[in-house]
Amino acid sequence: MIRRATWEDIPDLVAVAENMVNESPEWGDFDEESMSRTLRNVFRGGGAAFVAKAPGLPAPIGAAVAFLTTRPFSGERFVADLAIWVRPEKRGSLLGAKLVSTLEAWAREEEAVEIQLGVSSGIHPDRTGALYESLGYRASGLVFVKKL
Repeated sequence: MIRRATWEDIPDLVAVAENMVNESPEWGDFDEESMSRTLRNVFRGGGAAFVAKAPGLPAPIGAAVAFLTTRPFSGERFVADLAIWVRPEKRGSLLGAKLVSTLEAWAREEEAVEIQLGVSSGIHPDRTGALYESLGYRASGLVFVKKL
């Protein structure tokens, strides 16, 4: 079951984020307070988070967190994901597609004109990209990273 997250879900979302950071070959150390603050800002700033839970399991099996913002040059509203994550044993199921579909439904409710999804974590970028393309997304631009 996927549902919109509430303030009470922040500890579970922080745990999901820690799992994602620990799995990522791109990201560094994890700071629980920083992540909690980020999630509070998402909730306060009009963004949303969604959690996927399975019966009998206390921890989420997946989650999606996204910002709703506007383009500075046109004022159009769009959604950008902060993270979409599925537990490794649930990958290959329909859960990832369902989380994206849930984000899309929310974005439509918010009258967004576009959703931007990234794969900056480096976790299976080819598989994740193929999933996004199968859902109608297209690659747009590149991100270049340099560690300092």
